[in-house]
Amino acid sequence: MYFHYLLLNCVFQAVQWVNTIIDQAHAPAEARDTTIQVLDGFIQKCVLDQNPFLSNAKYISLAAAVSAIVATKVHDSSRSLSTASFPFFKAIDLVSFERYLLEKIQYDISINNNPTLFMLNMLEAWEEGQQFHEALLREASALLSLFWLSIESITYAPFTIATSALLLSFSKLGVDPSSWLKTLPESCIPRSSPLLPLCFDVDRCL
Repeated sequence: MYFHYLLLNCVFQAVQWVNTIIDQAHAPAEARDTTIQVLDGFIQKCVLDQNPFLSNAKYISLAAAVSAIVATKVHDSSRSLSTASFPFFKAIDLVSFERYLLEKIQYDISINNNPTLFMLNMLEAWEEGQQFHEALLREASALLSLFWLSIESITYAPFTIATSALLLSFSKLGVDPSSWLKTLPESCIPRSSPLLPLCFDVDRCL
């Protein structure tokens, strides 16, 4: 039980740190999402392997730094982070850990399975509401940054998170979402049912 508490605390701090790093590097929000998804995937593999280093804050920080380097490479090479972005780690340690992390997650990085990209695509389909796009995305991105700090974030599918963030943003900004909702496939907001897997349940995510 104490191990899980230490792990959650380390991961929480690492995600906070990632949010700050991505923001300061002016990297796109989708790079933040992929960073956290890569880090989550790595940690889940390590939990299965009962990796004893998982409760070590420095180890998790190193994993978070490497996840950010990998994510910014695949999303925006002009704003990629590098070993020089993390001077408190030795470059050789970052390079070797990057190789280790990628092998551990079997190079499974789905850059399109990303809440921010889903939000961009869902709003792009709503042409008549273009004047609201920027404000909605800004609000939804801020909500997503907070949601990534919760353990519940690993429970839901990326498009479920994206839909929920946008619905909350419509509500916070006082914009009527009815015409936007008509542009979405029914699969984006499936009806709640005992048979519906939790990861797809927008109501529960909200």
